[in-house]
Amino acid sequence: MFGGGGYQINPGPEGRNFWQGGMAVTRAFGDKASLGAELWRQGDDSPTGGGFTAVNLGGAWKFARYWSLIGSAGPTWQDHGGRGSDLYVALKLDY
Repeated sequence: MFGGGGYQINPGPEGRNFWQGGMAVTRAFGDKASLGAELWRQGDDSPTGGGFTAVNLGGAWKFARYWSLIGSAGPTWQDHGGRGSDLYVALKLDY
């Protein structure tokens, strides 16, 4: 289990500074794979809104000595109505 968050400064004429944070739980399956879930919250980033909550499932697969493929996906709920989805995929280098 791990988590984190912080305060993001959003410059610009319509930008609004906001808090963000989340918590995740993961489980390793051997040395090469892990699966997990996260709950994520971001505050409003503009005067018209933009805050959302997300619940994602994700994982990582180490396919070479220094390289892993990581990703997560799940639904999001906007503060001012509306729903969406969240998708993240990345190539990770460990050295």
